[in-house]
Amino acid sequence: MLVLVAESSVRGGGRFDALGALGISVALFCLLLGISKGADWGWTSGSTLGLFAGAVAVLGVWGDAGPREDPRAGAVGSELR
Repeated sequence: MLVLVAESSVRGGGRFDALGALGISVALFCLLLGISKGADWGWTSGSTLGLFAGAVAVLGVWGDAGPREDPRAGAVGSELR
């Protein structure tokens, strides 16, 4: 693969979002643990419902607190009004 595809000279200016990665990890952990243990614990048990509620809450905060676009930067999404 390295022989066939040349390395790109274009470099992005991005950075790793540690808080965002932690947020999505916690949300997915809660969701998947609730799904995998729901049959054993009971679908209406406090643990299962608490995990689902936690996943929804963390995903809500995670989605709302995501990276913001600078409206002056001319982002692609800002043109679709």
